[in-house]
Amino acid sequence: GFRLSGQVLSYGRGRAVAPLGRASAAEVSVVGADTSAADSALSSGAAGTFEENKDALKRCLAREYRSFFRPFEEEFYSEDVTFKDPLNALEGKAKYRSNVKMLSGDSLVGNVLFSDGFIDLHSVEGVPGEEQRLTTRWTLGFTFKLLPWLPQALFTGVSEYTIDSDAQVLTQRDYWDTLSLGRNGAYSPEGVLAGLGDLGEQLLPSFLRRAEEPPAAVNGRWALLRRAAEYRVYRDVKDGRVFAIPAPGVSSEDPASSLARALREHGLAP
Repeated sequence: GFRLSGQVLSYGRGRAVAPLGRASAAEVSVVGADTSAADSALSSGAAGTFEENKDALKRCLAREYRSFFRPFEEEFYSEDVTFKDPLNALEGKAKYRSNVKMLSGDSLVGNVLFSDGFIDLHSVEGVPGEEQRLTTRWTLGFTFKLLPWLPQALFTGVSEYTIDSDAQVLTQRDYWDTLSLGRNGAYSPEGVLAGLGDLGEQLLPSFLRRAEEPPAAVNGRWALLRRAAEYRVYRDVKDGRVFAIPAPGVSSEDPASSLARALREHGLAP
């Protein structure tokens, strides 16, 4: 993952910025040859070891995230799969399928509510010492169409998966960086209704928000890697530079020191 590689410096009009090096391939995307047919055969019962099936699942997740679940490769999921994030809790493959179709705008409800949905996948990784767990890191965004000012909502976080002996997904638990990120980069369950509060604040018209995101983030010059409560981590699309700045609306007598302290607490700085 990205780590602090230099001193906190000033940027623009006195904005505190912590340079975090340059994005690695894992932090920008997960790419590879199209092995979907072979992976599907493994998951559907063709001979394969657990590790082969697990690697196939990792490639499946990379495809699903990049395509926003078009298609949803349901053969990699248990019939009783469960999903939980700060807004939803559901059980069963059919409900899981309906949820991803809604978010991607492929269902009737989703088409009415959302547009311009995307997921940027930054990593798909195993968990050391726990062979039946996987973790992904991502950025999710969409435009909410029902409101006339067409607000965009952005979230970053991790998905923690547990898998069975055939490497099918049993559970998925999503955590948002704004709500659950704690010391040393560990995640803990969010408070009740915290997800609705975070989403609701992003859907407000601009004149009611506490502060606006930087123009470079809005116009696509910066790609969002982490949206934490106290700071943002961006990648400059042009040169790959990765850096952190204080979150909009966060006030401090010493922004640079506050930013460095938050990065150290979350394991991004020594």
